Amino acid sequence: MTSNLILLLVGLACFIFGGVMVYFTRQMIASRKLRLAEEEAKRLLAEGKEQQKAILLEAKEAAVNIKAEAETSYREHRTELQRLERRLTQREDNLERRDETLQRREHNVSAKEKELERMQARVEELRGKQQHQLELIASMSSAEAKELLLQRVESEIQEEASRRVREMEARIKEESDKKTRDILVQAIQRCAAEVVTESTVSVVPLPSDEMKGRLIGREGRNIRALEHATGVDLIIDDT
Repeated sequence: MTSNLILLLVGLACFIFGGVMVYFTRQMIASRKLRLAEEEAKRLLAEGKEQQKAILLEAKEAAVNIKAEAETSYREHRTELQRLERRLTQREDNLERRDETLQRREHNVSAKEKELERMQARVEELRGKQQHQLELIASMSSAEAKELLLQRVESEIQEEASRRVREMEARIKEESDKKTRDILVQAIQRCAAEVVTESTVSVVPLPSDEMKGRLIGREGRNIRALEHATGVDLIIDDT
């Protein structure tokens, strides 16, 4: 009885020990599997991070390349656009110049047409006068025709003489104005040469108001030119 009990206790102890060994063995196996799983997870996580870094780096490089290509394309398009704008501006300028040239030509043509019309009208007028004179002469006697011819010649001579007189008067006036300015400049220079340390006042009589007007000139141009040339202040009494 006692022997059976001992055997039973030994068997139970062996069973319990075996169960404990099995349990600890399973725990060790599970712990090892867990450690391996964790290491694999860490490895996969590290690989994932490396892949992520590689993908991000590749994406950044691709973005940089795309940006560079876009900037290059933008500059090329901008350069092309500027070139087209310059060509367009040049064409517009050419069109404006052509338009101005055409307008000038049209204006010149219009002016020439008006001048031609005026000349044609003048020719018609002279032709009518000539026809009238021919008809008048045809109805005149020899003495009357001679008298009319003399009148025409006398009228033409008077017109020519008047024209030459006007030209001569204009030339004489111009020469007189020049001589008057030269004389006044010489007189002023002589007076100015006598000034040493203090300013003096010289009075130069002018023979007529016409000479005063010539000296003053239009809007005072002549007197300002004289003052600038001589360095002398001129005062003309127009009272």
